[in-house]
Amino acid sequence: MSASGEHNINLYNRKELFLSGIADVCEFTENTVEMTLDEGYLGIDGECLRIDKFDSETGNIRILGNICAITYYNKGLSQKKTKKKKT
Repeated sequence: MSASGEHNINLYNRKELFLSGIADVCEFTENTVEMTLDEGYLGIDGECLRIDKFDSETGNIRILGNICAITYYNKGLSQKKTKKKKT
């Protein structure tokens, strides 16, 4: 991952998502990908999601599928999950 904590998103036609600055993938299903960033968490919601490539050294990831939502969370993962269940 970048030493500066830089994070970028490139989304193409809601089907192909490239991200940089990813520290780790916390959870993955065909409907959700949850990742950690330097400053919190990032959640991707969609359908038929799959991680095509993830390089933990560079922090780059490519996700394919039907992307429906990209959500940032600044608090801990347990608070994120609680918040998500309420909506």
